[in-house]
Amino acid sequence: AIERCYVAILVLDATEFVTAQDTHIGGYIDDASRAAVVVVNKWDLAKELDLNRADAEEEVKNRFKFIPDVPVVFTCALTGRGVDKLLPTLITVYGEFSKQIPRAEVSRVIFDAMGDNPMPGFGSRRPRIFRCIQSRTSPPTFEFTARNPELIHFSYRRYLENRLREQFGFVGSPLKLSFLSRDDE
Repeated sequence: AIERCYVAILVLDATEFVTAQDTHIGGYIDDASRAAVVVVNKWDLAKELDLNRADAEEEVKNRFKFIPDVPVVFTCALTGRGVDKLLPTLITVYGEFSKQIPRAEVSRVIFDAMGDNPMPGFGSRRPRIFRCIQSRTSPPTFEFTARNPELIHFSYRRYLENRLREQFGFVGSPLKLSFLSRDDE
């Protein structure tokens, strides 16, 4: 079912909070490159369990780091409290998942990022990015054309992804970055 959806809803039980099975299912969502919303159900029992919203949200984000900036909705299915916030959150996350950024804006952000923090070189071989475009949506996919793309360190790739997220959001949505050699074009 995860492969057939655009936005996956991961429901947690507030009395058990984040279990190993929950993180395992979160891994499936990540592997399928789907957007996600986490719902913490039975939130009416939070006071008895000595839980507060801020700490619970922080714990969810820490345990599901592989689902970037995942929105958390607190609900009580028994009383219906918080359920009204779920649909607007899903619509927002779907919008982020299917968002198309104009080529000029993507280029500006990437080249500004490279100006702020230049890529390290390796002797006489230096990687260089010539172009970046958003090649598709759902999930948002960015294609970089570069010289020596194999020399672009994973931490620099993550830096570029973080800059794209800072500028354009993509809340709850995975981003795919592919680096092509200029010869592959």
